[in-house]
Amino acid sequence: MVNNFTRLSLQGKSLGDLYYNRTKNVGDKGSTKVAELSINRTLSKVLINPQPDFNFGRAFEENMKLINGHVTAGTARNNSSGVRVATIGGMLLPISDNKQDDVAGSEFDSFFVSGKDKHAVAKVRSADAFDKEKLVLVSTTENIATERGQAVLDDNGDTIINNYSLSFIEEGKPLDEDNEIRIMLSPADYEQAKPFLKYGAKLVPENLKFAFVGNDITDWAIYAERVIPREEGKLNKGKQEAKSTQEKANK
Repeated sequence: MVNNFTRLSLQGKSLGDLYYNRTKNVGDKGSTKVAELSINRTLSKVLINPQPDFNFGRAFEENMKLINGHVTAGTARNNSSGVRVATIGGMLLPISDNKQDDVAGSEFDSFFVSGKDKHAVAKVRSADAFDKEKLVLVSTTENIATERGQAVLDDNGDTIINNYSLSFIEEGKPLDEDNEIRIMLSPADYEQAKPFLKYGAKLVPENLKFAFVGNDITDWAIYAERVIPREEGKLNKGKQEAKSTQEKANK
């Protein structure tokens, strides 16, 4: 299966300010108890599967925080076909608790987004999925727009391309579907990247977004703002580190 990642670490504070609402029953036959929280005291809600000893009798609108969060695959409630959905879990604590994430904030370098409109839900750690500094390009594919199984054409009669899939393998791993990393670029970003899109090219994707799909082909759809040659990425990183060191020295 392509992009088959077990879980991604999720930064709880990037969800927004969380306020406890109520208990909900989810999962197969509604057998899993989760906490429903309001985001920033709005009608936007998030369901969180908390630690085993979590007290579901907390006061309405109590300010909470999520520590050592993660997003993984779950099962939709009472769905006989077994549709899989993204599930957020972790340690849910009162906002006054001193416990912090075990993962450093700088490692949350990507976003978990909703599948339809790519709305950013929270920051996640891409290193839980793959090492973006070790990707090697093996193929590219155009993904055309379809409607009822037929290709959608523009006013000139040409097929409309939604995006392009870039297929990678991590260095040192065998080239098979279970190890394939598939990342998508918009047509405009693909055109900018074309000069270095060659078989075996060592490329680094930037500004990643992960959307949960959970079907028989792939668990995650991954979008990148761009891809750059690895050596260029190292050079840029070195410049940023040097700038940061200089700024600290000037303080």
